[in-house]
Amino acid sequence: MAPETHERICTQLSEVLVLLDQQHCPVAALYVAHALDALCYAPSDRGDPGSSTVLQ
Repeated sequence: MAPETHERICTQLSEVLVLLDQQHCPVAALYVAHALDALCYAPSDRGDPGSSTVLQ
């Protein structure tokens, strides 16, 4: 996936999460939050499997 596409997806998921919180949709917000975590965090380049780096 191109970095620009990845960034756009993360940004849009963040915006959806805010809207779901405003509309009091906690279950849907939880699913979006998990997707956001999975897409926008990646293992670091240091080789430490326990650490993660935010992709921006």
